[in-house]
Amino acid sequence: MSDITIRNATLADAPRILEIYAYYVEHTVITFEYDVPSLAEFEDRMRAVMQKYPYLVIERDGRIEGYAYAHAFVGRAAYDWAAELTIYLDRDARRGGLGHAKAAQFPVSPVSPLYPADLEQTDSVVAFTDALNACETRPSRTLRLLVNSENSFKVSMARQIAAAFTAAGAATETVELPWEEYTAALTAGRFDLYYGEVRLTADWDVSSLLATGGSLNYGGWSDPQCDQLLEGCRSGGNREAAFRGLCRYLQSQAPILPICFKTVSTLYESDVLEGLTPTAAEPFYGLENISIHLRAN
Repeated sequence: MSDITIRNATLADAPRILEIYAYYVEHTVITFEYDVPSLAEFEDRMRAVMQKYPYLVIERDGRIEGYAYAHAFVGRAAYDWAAELTIYLDRDARRGGLGHAKAAQFPVSPVSPLYPADLEQTDSVVAFTDALNACETRPSRTLRLLVNSENSFKVSMARQIAAAFTAAGAATETVELPWEEYTAALTAGRFDLYYGEVRLTADWDVSSLLATGGSLNYGGWSDPQCDQLLEGCRSGGNREAAFRGLCRYLQSQAPILPICFKTVSTLYESDVLEGLTPTAAEPFYGLENISIHLRAN
C-alpha cells in the first residue's frame, strides 16, 4: 500500500513542482501561459507565495505527486481577506484521490475528534499476503469487485484495488456496471466485494452499513457484538470511547474497508471563523462550537 504524506513545500522542491506544472503549460490551456517558466522564475513565484500563504506538497512513497497553494484573489486592498486556491497533480497521479480526499482506516472522518488516529496500522502488502496465507480456506475462484461504471474515479480506484488483491494472491476482477444494473446487483447480492460511496450524517452513525438488516448492508453482515457497539455509539454518554471500541472491533473483523473521506470546504473571510469543521452532509456542522472574530487583530 502507498504511504501518503502532506507537508510544507520548500524551495528544494521547486524542480519537481515545476516538472508537474510544465505538463499543464505545454499540453493544456488552464495555466494561461505560453511558455514554461525558468526554474529561477518559478522559485521567485514560490517565495512570493510563501511570504503570506501556505504552499504544500503531497508525496506518495517519498515522491512528490502534486502541490497546492493559496494566493491573492485580486491583489487589491479590498480583497485582503480573500484568497484563491490552486492544486496541480502529476498527470499520472490523477484520479487517485490525492487532490480531494483524506485517507482513513475507520468509518469516521479523520478531521473529527472521534477519529482514533492512534489505532491506525501501517498498511503492508506483506502483512496482507501473510494473513491470506494463514486463512484456512482461500478463494477457489476469481472474486468479483462491483463498481459503478459511470464514475471514472471509482472505476480507476476499483481497478487498483483488484490489481493489489490479485498481486497478493487473491485473484480479483472488476465488474463495471451502469448505475441501475449496479444497484440491482447489490440488492441481489451478485458480488463478492463492492466499491461504493456513502454520505454519512454528521454524527457518523454507520448503522445503515453495519447493523443487522441495515439499509446499506448489502453484504448481509450480522454480528451481535457489532450491533451492541453501534447502539453504544448512538446512545450518548462517552461517544469518543464508544467510537474507539467500535473502530477497534471493526479493525479485527473488517466487514467494510474505508479508503478515504472527501474534503469539504466552506468559504468565509480569513480569520473570521475558528473551529469550523464542515462535512458533506452538513457544511456548518459544529457551528455552536466555533469562535467568531468580528474585529481584526
